[in-house]
Amino acid sequence: MQNTLHISQIDEHVMLALTHKAQELHVSVEELVRRYLREIGTKTAETNGNSKQDKNAVLDKLRGTWTEEDLREFEQNTAPMREIDPDLWK
Repeated sequence: MQNTLHISQIDEHVMLALTHKAQELHVSVEELVRRYLREIGTKTAETNGNSKQDKNAVLDKLRGTWTEEDLREFEQNTAPMREIDPDLWK
């Protein structure tokens, strides 16, 4: 049985980390999140959620592992994508 989940108000830094990781793995952000959720479900089933260390390890994966330098580099490299070409809107 498949369910639908809509998540709103994602923090910009989290979204950037998800986007970067998805690009690295050549999958969509949606697929990446599905993989993370499956992994959480599997770990929860294995540990019954009893281990605080296991929970923190899963949360660390979801948070991403970007340094401030990684973020600056990503923002610099993607800045041209945020520029609007006025000629396209004439």
